Amino acid sequence: MIDRILAIEADGADHPGVEIDRQLAVAARELGYTDADLSTSVAKNGRTAFANEGDWAKATMTEEGWHVIVGTLAYVERGVRRECNIYRITPNGEARRRRG
Repeated sequence: MIDRILAIEADGADHPGVEIDRQLAVAARELGYTDADLSTSVAKNGRTAFANEGDWAKATMTEEGWHVIVGTLAYVERGVRRECNIYRITPNGEARRRRG
């Protein structure tokens, strides 16, 4: 999942977390996730197992310095106002992406 996010960010543009999540969802089966992973909610936060894994990957990338948070974005999804971070790949992230 981290490699896929690095590929999304490789263009050097800023990418909101919601955009990254949507692109990951399109590629979920390629990444080895099942329909259950995509639809089963985790009672604690109401997000799916797949979404939680995406959040873990983005957090790990931030901790490792592979991308940085450059802002936040407010958006509406299914009638609910939400916020997400906006990310930008770093030189360290680009080097990791090239190593694969």
